[in-house]
Amino acid sequence: MKVIIWGIGFFAQKLLENGINGEITGFVETVKSREEWRGYPVYGIDEIPDGYDYIIVANTYSSEIYQVCLQQNIDLSKVVFIKRGDHVGFNADKRIREVLGEKNYTQYAAA
Repeated sequence: MKVIIWGIGFFAQKLLENGINGEITGFVETVKSREEWRGYPVYGIDEIPDGYDYIIVANTYSSEIYQVCLQQNIDLSKVVFIKRGDHVGFNADKRIREVLGEKNYTQYAAA
């Protein structure tokens, strides 16, 4: 499965350290500050490519990113918010457990 990770800070680093079971195709920064991070391309919110299975939101701005997803017409069923916020709940898609891996999924489910 193809995964894009939204964030390049602490939570994104922890997500990578815990292991992701999918092909990471890039990262998103809400306010893009670089072209590449850890050898992957970094996209702005208006540059997110098609063809991903999930966008994993790995930062604390879940409520704000939720609003950006609505504005950009991003399919919310394909967005996994690691940290919950207003209007942001648990995504029960069974494939998410496989993609996140056990350690990440346990933390996701506990939140």
